[in-house]
Amino acid sequence: MTHRSILPFVLCLVAISPATRAEEQAHMLEQLRHGYEQARDVAAKIEQPTRGSDGFRDKLKVWSDAIRKRREAAYALIPVLLEHWTILPDGSDELAATGKEIKAVYIDIAGKPLTQANSDARSFFADAVWPLLADNRLTQERAALFVELTEPHLGVRLNDKIAQLGKPTEPLDWNLQDAHSLALLRAGRIDDARRENELLLKKLTLNLERGLLPNVEVNYRNGKRTQQSLRREYLLHRALIEAVGEDKDKARKLLTEVTDIEEAEEITKQQESCVREIESRTSS
Repeated sequence: MTHRSILPFVLCLVAISPATRAEEQAHMLEQLRHGYEQARDVAAKIEQPTRGSDGFRDKLKVWSDAIRKRREAAYALIPVLLEHWTILPDGSDELAATGKEIKAVYIDIAGKPLTQANSDARSFFADAVWPLLADNRLTQERAALFVELTEPHLGVRLNDKIAQLGKPTEPLDWNLQDAHSLALLRAGRIDDARRENELLLKKLTLNLERGLLPNVEVNYRNGKRTQQSLRREYLLHRALIEAVGEDKDKARKLLTEVTDIEEAEEITKQQESCVREIESRTSS
């Protein structure tokens, strides 16, 4: 089962009883775990061939197919594993073990730093955890794991420095940096979350002012978004940071700025829980 085929199955669980849904979710999780473990074990037994060795092309295809299947199995498992971990009660015996499992699967697919596979894995994981962070569904202790696993890589940090020099940059893994900022926020590290958000907004604002046009679309979370749309979202997250940090006036001002920027209905629906949290925190 690939990660693209999971969503319809998960949605159908909503229509059945909680007890049955829990059983179905547990069964699905075990199936995905088994599929990943099988794919991981097969890949572990196949050595990467050396260029120029006998039968190199055939061996490379076998090795590449095994690595692809391991990655696809991990990508299918991670969202379901995260959901399971999120709903475990604080005193559950599974909690620590599941957290270690999430980290182990992530490390497996991330591979070596400074590789495309590593960047792809970080980006995928950022997209998987973003809804949990935006909807405030994690304790500070659980969010701390996501702080570690969404740490921006060297390429992101290099673009941060370029932006500090006033130069536009490519939209490299902005989703990762945004998820990292939200993870820091949910882990209780408000100042660090604010600094990360500032770095992200700096790059985006420079692009809009000196580089790419606001309506140029970039790849983002398996879709297309304009940079103006992303600016609106990151300003919303900044408003959330200020609301959690109890700077209510600044949070309200930022939220007003956000709502004055036009956005597609589909995106605004995704952001509703974040808006409600800001309004709730700044209501008094």
